[in-house]
Amino acid sequence: EALTFGAIIRKEGGGVAIDGSGTIPAGEIVPGEYVVYDNGINMTVLIDVLVGPEAGDLPDLTISSIGPDEDFGGTRVEVFNNAADIVDTDIDVSLFRISTGELISTHTMLFATIPSGGSRSTSFMETEPHDVRAVVDIDDEIEEMDETNNTFETPVRMRVEFVQLRGGDPCENALQQEAEFWFRMWVGHRPPGGEVNWTGQSRYPQTDGDTVDVRFHEDGVVGVTDPIWSLEGDPTYIFEFDMPLTDNIVIMADGYEDDSGLAADDYLGNVFEEYSGAEYYGHNEERYYSRSEGFYDCPDGPPMGYDFRGFHFWWRITRVH
Repeated sequence: EALTFGAIIRKEGGGVAIDGSGTIPAGEIVPGEYVVYDNGINMTVLIDVLVGPEAGDLPDLTISSIGPDEDFGGTRVEVFNNAADIVDTDIDVSLFRISTGELISTHTMLFATIPSGGSRSTSFMETEPHDVRAVVDIDDEIEEMDETNNTFETPVRMRVEFVQLRGGDPCENALQQEAEFWFRMWVGHRPPGGEVNWTGQSRYPQTDGDTVDVRFHEDGVVGVTDPIWSLEGDPTYIFEFDMPLTDNIVIMADGYEDDSGLAADDYLGNVFEEYSGAEYYGHNEERYYSRSEGFYDCPDGPPMGYDFRGFHFWWRITRVH
């Protein structure tokens, strides 16, 4: 079964600091640290395996992590034993390049002993820990409780940068010459057809309650000034994260024109885009662009703008590894 974990942490005096969860599909649950991200907060969850007699009388080897070898360089592969002790046994660990399928190298841990709940590592000097598939006991020479969990693939590392917003016509009338805008942006990933795991979110302007104010009446002339706001280079709007190779990247944003008092804020619409592995997860040196559908009526009165009452949005996606 899938494993789901999460937390709700409330602020003293009211409000929610974090309300997030994560799910690991069945067959992908391995020991390690997992991050739940919400409201600008990372919550790290440590998942480990409690082993004992009920785990069975055979070992169960799995790759728990692949990462850089800080001491000698190259790639370090950690082999974890979920079940019964394995004693004085030769254990093969093979490394493949995911993109090409080529075998990089096979290491044999000679006369290895890994107790129940323990681990042992081996290092490969020939590669960096990216675009790599590791397989333990590829020839099935060791009898195990579970032969299906012997493969581990390094995730894809992506960077998403939100670079620019541009306002449309305001929902204001001649008696209200100033419009106040604010926007929200999210980035996440999901398996095709599955739930989105949102890994980052931001707001423009950054502070809750703040708006970017634009006057539409200058020197006696009424007209839309077509405001543009640059986010480029601001670390608040740059997100880098790892995700499974099979997931899609998801980009989403929405916008509001703030109305004071009892009036409801005017909704500027939503932008939603998704990129699959077949599209290289959207990796492109050029910027992407989309615009929201905008709102179709203006409850504030005859609107000053007569064109597009939504917002324009630009972003950039880079596959780091």
